[in-house]
Amino acid sequence: MKNKSFSRGANQTVGFGESELYETISVVVPPERAILPIDVVVTHQSYEQTASELRRAREEIASLLGPHTTLTTKDYTPPSSHDGSTFHGTVNLAVEVDLLGLPDVDARMDRIDAVLGRALEQIHREAPVRKKWTLKNSAALQHGSLQVELNDLQAHRPVLLAKVAQRLAGLSEASDSPQWRPADLRCLTTGEVQIRSRRLSGVTLELDLRFALCSGESK
Repeated sequence: MKNKSFSRGANQTVGFGESELYETISVVVPPERAILPIDVVVTHQSYEQTASELRRAREEIASLLGPHTTLTTKDYTPPSSHDGSTFHGTVNLAVEVDLLGLPDVDARMDRIDAVLGRALEQIHREAPVRKKWTLKNSAALQHGSLQVELNDLQAHRPVLLAKVAQRLAGLSEASDSPQWRPADLRCLTTGEVQIRSRRLSGVTLELDLRFALCSGESK
């Protein structure tokens, strides 16, 4: 079989070589949630004080969030000390913002500002801080980049597989070998959905499938 490749539309490519065929299909879907990571680092003069301050900071962040948000603890590094007089502890949090059902980027942006604005403003003011901090008594907050996500990545697989089936059904017409049939193909990959790019405007999903010819004989 001759090496071939062709495209029928943007981001949809089919190619085949001597014995294998590959198919790449993509689709853009609205993001369903946005995640903001927040790290709280506390230095205090005892284990108990450090652990207590970490929990107080978490509670204060929760009080600054608006509706449509969920605050979860992702990781925790218990207070530890090298000299017995200064303890350091860290808690890693994540704020999830529900974007499900919002029609466009402007609506998603408005919700993010509405529910995260107060918390981000306080973080950049080095809050929550209620007292004078010293080298042995301090709290620091920082946040990472906002990232959009989908609730169930593989739930979008049927749409992508339907596009693959539609494209494979037309390959015989595009091939210069009339005896070649899609029914002769055997799928070699599991075809799991992957994320190609993430934007507030949409998450681009991709499905890569690789096939092998069961037989090259004409039937």
